[in-house]
Amino acid sequence: MTLRRDRLHDLLDIGTQGRLTSVVAGAGFGKTALLLSWSEERNTTWHTLTAADRSLSSFTKAIVGALRLRVPGLPTDVLLPLEGAQGPDADTDEDHRADAYAAALSDALSDQLSRPLTLVLDDVQHLSPDSGSARLIAGLCRQAPDQLRLVLATRADIPFRIERMRGRGDVFEIEADALRFTVDETAELLPADLAALATKVHEATAGWPVGTRFTIEAVRDSSPQEALAAIDGMQQPEGPLFPYIAEEVFEQERDDIVDLLRTVAPLTRFTPELVTVLTGPHGRDLLQVASTRGLYLQPREAGEGWWSLTPLARQFVTERMALTDDELHRIHSQSADFFLEIGARGEALESVCALGDVGAIVSLLVAEGQAMIAAAQVEAVLEAISQVPQNERRPIIDRLEGEARQIQGDWDGALEVYARLMPPEGDVDPGLAWRIGLIHHLRGSLDSALEVYQRGGLEDGDARERALLCGWMASAHWLRGEMDDCRRLADRAMAEARAADDEQALALTHTVLAMIAAIDGDRRSNEWHYLEALQHAERAHDVLQIIRIHVNRASLHHEEASYRESLDELAVALDLADLAGFATFRSLALVNRGEAHLGLGRLEEAKADFEEARNAYDRIGASDVGYALLGLGNVYSLRGDKALARAAFEEVLAAVEDSGDLQARVPALAGLARVMIDEDLAAAEGYAKEAVAAGPVLGHVDALTVAAEVALAGDTPTEALRLAREAAAVARSRRDRAGIANALILEARVTESSDPAREAGRIFGEIGNELGVALARMAEFDLGALTPFEAAGLASELSRLGARSLAAEVEARLPNKEQTSEIAIQCLGGFSVRIEGVPVSSSQWQSRKARDLLKLLAARRGKPTHRDQLAAAVWPDDPVEKTANRLSVALSTVRGVLDPDKERPADWYITADRSSVALNPDHVTVDYEEFIRTAEHGLERWRNRKPEEARSHLKAAEAAYVGDFLEEDAYEEWCGPVREEARALYLAVAKALAADAMDLADHDAAIKYLLRVLEKDGFDEGAHLGLVEAMVAAGRHGEARRLYRHYVSKMDEIDIEAAPYPG
Repeated sequence: MTLRRDRLHDLLDIGTQGRLTSVVAGAGFGKTALLLSWSEERNTTWHTLTAADRSLSSFTKAIVGALRLRVPGLPTDVLLPLEGAQGPDADTDEDHRADAYAAALSDALSDQLSRPLTLVLDDVQHLSPDSGSARLIAGLCRQAPDQLRLVLATRADIPFRIERMRGRGDVFEIEADALRFTVDETAELLPADLAALATKVHEATAGWPVGTRFTIEAVRDSSPQEALAAIDGMQQPEGPLFPYIAEEVFEQERDDIVDLLRTVAPLTRFTPELVTVLTGPHGRDLLQVASTRGLYLQPREAGEGWWSLTPLARQFVTERMALTDDELHRIHSQSADFFLEIGARGEALESVCALGDVGAIVSLLVAEGQAMIAAAQVEAVLEAISQVPQNERRPIIDRLEGEARQIQGDWDGALEVYARLMPPEGDVDPGLAWRIGLIHHLRGSLDSALEVYQRGGLEDGDARERALLCGWMASAHWLRGEMDDCRRLADRAMAEARAADDEQALALTHTVLAMIAAIDGDRRSNEWHYLEALQHAERAHDVLQIIRIHVNRASLHHEEASYRESLDELAVALDLADLAGFATFRSLALVNRGEAHLGLGRLEEAKADFEEARNAYDRIGASDVGYALLGLGNVYSLRGDKALARAAFEEVLAAVEDSGDLQARVPALAGLARVMIDEDLAAAEGYAKEAVAAGPVLGHVDALTVAAEVALAGDTPTEALRLAREAAAVARSRRDRAGIANALILEARVTESSDPAREAGRIFGEIGNELGVALARMAEFDLGALTPFEAAGLASELSRLGARSLAAEVEARLPNKEQTSEIAIQCLGGFSVRIEGVPVSSSQWQSRKARDLLKLLAARRGKPTHRDQLAAAVWPDDPVEKTANRLSVALSTVRGVLDPDKERPADWYITADRSSVALNPDHVTVDYEEFIRTAEHGLERWRNRKPEEARSHLKAAEAAYVGDFLEEDAYEEWCGPVREEARALYLAVAKALAADAMDLADHDAAIKYLLRVLEKDGFDEGAHLGLVEAMVAAGRHGEARRLYRHYVSKMDEIDIEAAPYPG
């Protein structure tokens, strides 16, 4: 009989008010039966896990399918990456993909769920804690909207950490003791004449549901005396309780029911129709009778019509009632035929594999393998192929395995399989050539890719394979700037693609033609080809090409300075790349997004994207890391960090040396030329000339612009003006508004007319680039076209936007700027000294040790320091007796630098006696001291809840912190404590400003400050979660989801369970 367990239903109702309910107990505790009966009257959807769900792709597809039964409007976009090939990093970056799927599903459910829905996941014990599938469930628990509740049933512990969720009251746990039958429930299950034996049954079984049911079934037809004796006997079995009781039950069961159970035991799941095929015309009736017992059968999924034996019943039947080999052969043969007839290819292949007939396996793979791969049954195909000995494989099986591994994301495995098909020399099948070459291509190894591509026989194979080979080969030549070869192959690809009328080939060919049009400046053709490419790629479910198209279209928008449109394209590309595991294109999308943020003047967001891209490239060992380094170099350059910018650009050149990628090399040369102008004009000129000579690549406008800057610095204004106007002309032909504006700024400097600078500022304003507007204003400032009040405002604006070095430069040149002291020492960011506003040049320092001595005194904050302590710090490897005199000489040198004409007493700037030395704070200011005072002043008012009074001080302190204390001395122990103190104070200031900005609903400012916090401390959990909240408040929900995933990965690094999504 069916027992309604209202007390447990009530517990489940309470539990599902929160995020997660866990039902954890061993086999036979009735977890599945309980959840099925509870779910009948509630809005639930269901998935029972098997070993196949250890694959993230299979599990995600099953989850999406289950959810769509109750949420039919759930977008199909999430399924798109599952229907195409997985990227080469799908396996190595599975955690990232799992987080991305959790975010995508959570986001979609937030839009679609109008009432609470419970997702029941049964048999979760199949997942290991380190599996991507377990991480996906964890992600749903933390990110899904409140309307989605999860119930997990498992025999083992929940496969992810829940301590933090438990502490927040977000987890409701039902364990084995709660599931045990009570005495009253046992009495309700017993026949009326045996109800008095409920206590005895309960004692014998300890309330274990399956034991209780089998015990009752064993004594159902007995008298009370016989039942009591049987129950007493059960309490002392010769072995485990269940087999003992089950044997009693099966001995009393109808023979035809036992035969049915033996017949279906080898099958993972079955339908009533299959049972009829296997057992005869009465099979369906027998199945109905067996299901009413409540002992043997369980539905696989509610409402789907599939059944399976309960785990304990299947184990007992398999072990105690084994089938003969002939019986097994008949069952699997008939089942395979039936499964194929209804289109259940996976089940058919499972039965064929169970037969162990290699010939049959090969035949089925040849006939159905491609269809199974297309249906995302890759794991089943690979499992079957593993049973085919190598000496019995046909080439088509190796080809199938290679494609399956490539779709699965195991590109190394695919390469190994394809290598078996690749002859040592001569032409190869074009399909094989492009598949192998593409693996090298996407890893940035263009030479290796072209070597394989060029072996593809362009007169062999079918038109589709030839088109794909020509298309990918043309793409490689495009990256190398070899445009003649690129055009020739693109034309051939289009002819072959049209002949084949193949969607994937047409998508690739139109993409290449769009890239060629971009180089030619033909925007109309570029847009048309990308539109055609996207339509073909979507029809082909070609995820790789769809990602590539969106990334490339974002580049087009970027070049036209349509940065917000670029960000929209990249949001799609990043989501798909995250889901499909294409780390190369994900990294490129991050680079492009960084460029878009840079184009909008958002230095902090740009730097965060470039850093993330660089880390991703480093993880996969791709030479394309040069693109991320290029972006970082540009950020450093705009910030005024020329040394860091130069290092980044030089690293780009080293990274692309082997690949010959001109699309990265030319911008790096231009960047190097720009930062070298003041330091080494001749070197800058060489870099600029090489960049321009590369011709019309995508960075050509910037190459011309920097060449003009070099010419102006070299006092050849006529050449500078020619180059600036050529840059503007090329930019106009490409609709590159930012390029036009930059050329106008340069023209203003050459002609010493502020009109072009004002026009540049107007263009940057239309674009939405606040930093660009400020740079145009700086050109006006350099030309003397700004009032002192306007110049002061410019300095403030540059500081707010993160260009602090430029802000300091403007401030230093403000007229009538009050000098707080004669000597100003800068320690934040880098070390420098100004005497009455004039910087001390490096040549004025006669001794590096004297310079180090002044740094030490500045770090002491005006406190006297013992001479021996100073000497030990400056000369750590020398004995004290040798350093006393050196210290006196160094001290004299410092005094000479600070007061070269000896106009002041010796102790005017530095006081000293026989034992100690100190800076004189009355006549020397240190920026670090000013920062400390201002920051503490602002924080004191902030803590006292006086935000209006605190705000100006906090902003001044934040602006003054242009970098860590003495960054060039990062490894000197003596400045470590001061650096950490200053950094901690800065972080407190930035957090206070972020909180203040959130209170004022100035979300963009909050984002900027929180990113600056995370730049200093990437593991600040509060800053991560605050940043997500700010993005949600600003309406940037996709970015909020991505930042939350980044936060989760950072917490993983330090083994901390992530907090729930704060949106």
